[in-house]
Amino acid sequence: MTALDRRPIERSELLATCRESAYELFDAECRLDEMLGDGYFQTKHRGFAALIKRFQAEGQERIARFERVFTRLDTPPRRHISRSVVAIVAAGEIRADQTHKERLRDLALLEVLLRIKHYSVAGYDLLIGMADTLKKSETSRLLIKSYEEEVLAIDAIMSLGEVSFYGELAVVGQLEETRTRTISTENQSQEKASEKNSE
Repeated sequence: MTALDRRPIERSELLATCRESAYELFDAECRLDEMLGDGYFQTKHRGFAALIKRFQAEGQERIARFERVFTRLDTPPRRHISRSVVAIVAAGEIRADQTHKERLRDLALLEVLLRIKHYSVAGYDLLIGMADTLKKSETSRLLIKSYEEEVLAIDAIMSLGEVSFYGELAVVGQLEETRTRTISTENQSQEKASEKNSE
């Protein structure tokens, strides 16, 4: 294992790291905007569809905001592939393709959306910290606005999941459990009747 360099980080090094992180997060925002626009999250669920429409509008605002962030970081807008988002999408597609049930497919797509939003929140949090250290207050202000939107987006996704999906799956689970208990009780009754007849 290589020994860590304990020397202080130069401002130029931190700025370069900040830019690189911004390129990746910008790619994540653009990639999600493309997915939302191309019908990747196509659904018949009204609540989910409304959420997608809202996220598309907010995402385009964040992309425009990013243009201003890049100006303040003295670099042109640039996308460096966010491999984390690529992996999230690939895993979600596998799960969505493995089911023919509409609700379970929606749930798989909802998970993709939620994972991307969590990735974005972590990315914005890191960028805000670096912008503050670099004394770039306007950059930090712009990033905080996007960060707060993403936090609210996660809350909205979780609420939709609990109301429209997880709750429904829980009811299905309860019905299955009740059915299993009923079958078990019927079997026990039949066994007791057989024992009495044999006596």
